[in-house]
Amino acid sequence: MLSADPRVTRYQPRLRLNTDEECRRWVADAIRTNAQQPRVAYSTAVVLRGAERAIGWLNWGEAEDRAKGEVSFGYALLPQMWRRGYMSEAVNVMLSFIFEVQLKESAYASSAAANRASAGVLEQAGMKLVERWMHRDEHVDIEEEHLRYRLERSEWRV
Repeated sequence: MLSADPRVTRYQPRLRLNTDEECRRWVADAIRTNAQQPRVAYSTAVVLRGAERAIGWLNWGEAEDRAKGEVSFGYALLPQMWRRGYMSEAVNVMLSFIFEVQLKESAYASSAAANRASAGVLEQAGMKLVERWMHRDEHVDIEEEHLRYRLERSEWRV
């Protein structure tokens, strides 16, 4: 389970769930968010073809200023599935949907600089590093550099 593995929750605070009740509430919130109309956010499972269980999670939604046509996203993958290209494939499918179906203008995501694999997923998708800042995570008592990557629709698959 994603939320049970500290290697996952270290970089994905949204999945820091400590009880079964918190997990049930998180799933119910995701279902409720996915059902909203108009829909402004998507919380999806990453499922391996032929498998009957999720191997990851991918979430995206409109950024704070909807007028900009901007989408932010985040993701997580079970550690035993790391470095197999699954998240790169999922992010590319998501970006295709964002730019070709939703017709959004840009997409961005952030990653801890220490999480090179995650930054690599974003770079492999064609995203460009646009910002660096220091972030303090009180939960794990670490201050570290974070990176923001952005991709414009005009740059998608050019």
